[in-house]
Parts: sequence; structure tokens; C-alpha cells
Amino acid sequence: MANLALVSKTVMGLVEPAVRSRADRLFVLTGGRRGSQKRKPTIEKYYETGLVVALYEFLLMAPDLAHLEICHERAYDKKTKPEQVDLSIQCDNGGRVTLIECGDFSPKKVKDDICKMRRLNPNGTNWFLAFFRDPATAPNPWKKIKECRGRKKSLKGVHIEIAEKFCHHFTITLPNSSTTFGFALIKSK
Repeated sequence: MANLALVSKTVMGLVEPAVRSRADRLFVLTGGRRGSQKRKPTIEKYYETGLVVALYEFLLMAPDLAHLEICHERAYDKKTKPEQVDLSIQCDNGGRVTLIECGDFSPKKVKDDICKMRRLNPNGTNWFLAFFRDPATAPNPWKKIKECRGRKKSLKGVHIEIAEKFCHHFTITLPNSSTTFGFALIKSK
């Protein structure tokens, strides 16, 4: 069985370098490119799947997780249509699976993904990695999660574990721009 503390600690430590790497690449690839001037691709607008791929690459390079099998977009066959999970971590000889769904934070997204992971992985560990890219919530993801946790028809009553130590933010500074990026790791109970 994968050491849950090791997995969560490693994921928390790799989000920032993965996002910074993607932001730097976007800047380098589009800087001075006439076709990029109108929409200006930045990390605030970048599709969340690209962030998950960057995190996946960093997880594959993490020496602490070298003994674990790490999959991106793991498919689960169902009778109607196949479902996928963003990241799957498991010992290479089997055992319980740790699933991680990622996405921009919204109570509906958290509830939907937690429900899906519980259905697909009832005996394993399930996490939701929330991205906070809105300038109003990015500097303090913990405050936003607590606010949603206290409201009916939001995250109140949803079987999740949240802790302030799993909520962080950082600032990405590039020439002519500065962006705050927040993230939180939310565990399904």
C-alpha cells in the first residue's frame, strides 16, 4: 500500500514547480509571437488538463515515488461509457489505489469528482486537487473552502476532510506580469 502521507506531501510539494514550469513554457513559447498577442495565453487562462500533465511529469520524476506506479487519465470501464481519473498512484505489485482528480475549484466540481472517485475506488484513497486562479480567491484558498463548507447546497455535509496545511498559494512573476496561484488538496472521507 502506498504511504498516504508520502503521496500527499509529494503532491503538495510538486504543484508549485509544475505550475511554474508550465507558466514559463507558455511565456517562452508565445513571447514575441504575433499570433499570441490578442488572447495572450497565460497560466490564469490555461486549460486545467495542461496543469495536470505538468504535475504528472513532475510526479514521474519524484524520487520518493519511484517505487509507485503513476498513471495519467486512468480509464475505468463501465457498462455505459468509460470514465477516467486524472491521476492514479498504486504500488507496482498491486494494492489499494490513490486517485487524484484535479480542477479549478467550484463546489459542484468537488462534489461531482469526489462522488465519481468514491464509486470507482470505494476501498482506496481519493483526493481532489483544487486550483484557485481567480485573483479574489487565489491568495487565500483556505478562506474560500471554509466559506463553502459553511453554506448549504455548497460543501456543507459533503464527506470531505480539509485542513489548512493542505492549502497554499504562490506568486508567479514573469516580465510585465505577476499572478497568484492557489491550490488545495481535499480528501474524500
